[in-house]
Amino acid sequence: MADKEIEDPVLARFRKMSRPVRVVYARPRTFFAIAVGIAAAVISPVSLRLVTRLLVGWDVFVAVYLLLVVVMMLRCDHRHIRQSAILQDDGRFLIALTGISRFRIREELPLLEGYRRVVPEWREFAGDLRTEDEPGFDRDRLLRGLKAYFQHHQMQADWDAITSVPGERLVTSIAMICPFEPSEKQALLEAPDLEERARLLTAIVEMAALNQPQDGAGSARH
Repeated sequence: MADKEIEDPVLARFRKMSRPVRVVYARPRTFFAIAVGIAAAVISPVSLRLVTRLLVGWDVFVAVYLLLVVVMMLRCDHRHIRQSAILQDDGRFLIALTGISRFRIREELPLLEGYRRVVPEWREFAGDLRTEDEPGFDRDRLLRGLKAYFQHHQMQADWDAITSVPGERLVTSIAMICPFEPSEKQALLEAPDLEERARLLTAIVEMAALNQPQDGAGSARH
């Protein structure tokens, strides 16, 4: 017979508690420090102003809480950390979404429980689903334009890293970090494929280098 994992008695007892009791039970240091702070404010001399007594209570609360946290950090181990995480879990889920392909909105649908719904059109960005080892663009021309663009904007760069990075990462990174105009950023975002984005990026940096002001004004960037 397979061995059954023995449930921690603390967790078993915790699951049988009501929700308000769970909140207090899972955070003993916080509520103990609050109780001590309230007690300190109450027993403060009545000759003190109310604001002063409240500040005394607050200072005592902070001091006690920090002391308890330090003690916890010195005494806890991996089992205690795991148990505390389970006790303080409020049941929410963290969902990370990763984009796969861009799309155009063909039609707006009625809201469903407050959520926006659309009928997408994928064909224009079918290239997003294809993986290319190296996009077919003039890399040397892009690098020449980048050097002039960075010099114009007084931006420093690690050119050894830039010249060795794969083409897709190079195009994507430059499009993100360079201070282009919003319309240029939008055009790069809507480029149908990586090759077109690379050609557009090259044109943008070359035009920016050609349109340099005569006074050489610019702010340093890193």
